[in-house]
Amino acid sequence: MDINALAASVADLKSQIQRTAVRLAALSSEMGEKIGCRLELNLQNKMSAAFRILSVFFSIDGKIEENRTDETGEITKQKVLPIFLGPIGQGEHTVQVRLVLQAEDYGVLTYLKGYKSELTSSYSFKSIYGKTINLSAIAFEQGDMTTPFEQKPQIQWAEAKLPLSVISGSFNPLSGGVPVSPGQGLTPSSVPPWKSK
Repeated sequence: MDINALAASVADLKSQIQRTAVRLAALSSEMGEKIGCRLELNLQNKMSAAFRILSVFFSIDGKIEENRTDETGEITKQKVLPIFLGPIGQGEHTVQVRLVLQAEDYGVLTYLKGYKSELTSSYSFKSIYGKTINLSAIAFEQGDMTTPFEQKPQIQWAEAKLPLSVISGSFNPLSGGVPVSPGQGLTPSSVPPWKSK
């Protein structure tokens, strides 16, 4: 194949890619109109090394979306754990989360290592036509060294309404979306007490 033929082949390939991109964009727009509402749900792990997440449970309107147990520590290593991404009906919805945590290393309080407890919370939101609801359950530790151990783990929620075409970085790192973080549409939940198992 000579240089001219190769150049023509490359130009034709570029043209095909451009046409495909246009078709995909049109399809994405059409699907967005059909979906109407989308939910993007994730767990953000902001716990210190003092805690390991042993299991994660999420449900949306009573339907289980995630129910995972992990003794290896792989869940704990993920700072953002995708839970759900998909269409959702317009109106009111409720998400429930349950985490089982284990104390790993708590300084001089060595007797706490291995202590297991359960942390639960729920959050209600309203989906709107033409919007993506970006919802994060954020596991974090409140207080300081004087805060009682059993009061430190908490869950707060962060919600943001985004254009339907936007999917945040937690699910698609190439999308350019802005993940929800505290301070962006943050709505703290009323967190049930830390319950010992």
